[in-house]
Amino acid sequence: MYLTTILAVLVYVLLDIGSAQLNLITANQTSHQCKVLLNCKVTNLIRNDSRLMILQWKFNGERIYYFDAETTVKDTNVVKDISELGRGDASLWIEKPRSGTYTCLVTELNTSGQSKFYLEAKLLLFPTAAFAAYCILYSGILLCVIIQMAISCIRKHQNYVIGICLVLAGVVLIILGLCLLFYGVSVNMTIKSNTGFGIHVFTLLIVIIIQFFFLRVIAKSFKPRVTVVCAAFKIVGFIIAVVGFFISVATKDCTTQNNSYDSVIGGLVIFLIGVIGDMVLWIKGQETSIDINKDRVNGHGTEEN
Repeated sequence: MYLTTILAVLVYVLLDIGSAQLNLITANQTSHQCKVLLNCKVTNLIRNDSRLMILQWKFNGERIYYFDAETTVKDTNVVKDISELGRGDASLWIEKPRSGTYTCLVTELNTSGQSKFYLEAKLLLFPTAAFAAYCILYSGILLCVIIQMAISCIRKHQNYVIGICLVLAGVVLIILGLCLLFYGVSVNMTIKSNTGFGIHVFTLLIVIIIQFFFLRVIAKSFKPRVTVVCAAFKIVGFIIAVVGFFISVATKDCTTQNNSYDSVIGGLVIFLIGVIGDMVLWIKGQETSIDINKDRVNGHGTEEN
């Protein structure tokens, strides 16, 4: 009687162990990066030996990774350190992630388990470092035009009111664009981000007009090729920045999008060099004009004497 009961209990326990499932821990994820870790942990492994395990990953039902003791089959954009599998870490690195349902399936001997979760892949218009560089470059552009406006106000040049209005419009648009871009990037709202960048593109044109307005008065003080070089820098920088922006908006490929950020920043650097060159020319032109006026005044005084 007792022997029969003990045997029945042992059989029940063995069957229960054989039919147990592995416990997998996953959670829905949101990624803003070009490479993301798909988290999957197994909490109740028995042997802790990757040679006795099978690992599979699926994306929307389609297998993207498979491992057992003899075979490894994977997509080109996934990476897995198998040494971690025996410790219960079935997580998988994936490059260029796509939004969708990912399934983690783990088998140890005759025990298995699976877990599904949803990954929302969102690519930011600008990563933090690129956005910081973007703000610094636009602040430099803003500072240059403000310096020219201040000098124009102090010396009250001909039609300086028009120059002031242009500069103020540029300042307002740059600040508005940065606010929209910052808010859009921080919450990943591409509409606001793209609007902010579009405003900045328009502002670059205004900056070109502003500096042309200031330079046309003193262009006679310099060789034409000098002003042409500065203008060329601004035009080339403007074109590179605009092309980079449109690529970043249109593409869904991480590598291409990262390259487009570099294009935007590089274009702004070239544009800023042209802006600084024009500002320096303008300031030197003002000094030259003052010296010429002083000489004329002194010449008239000498003739009268």
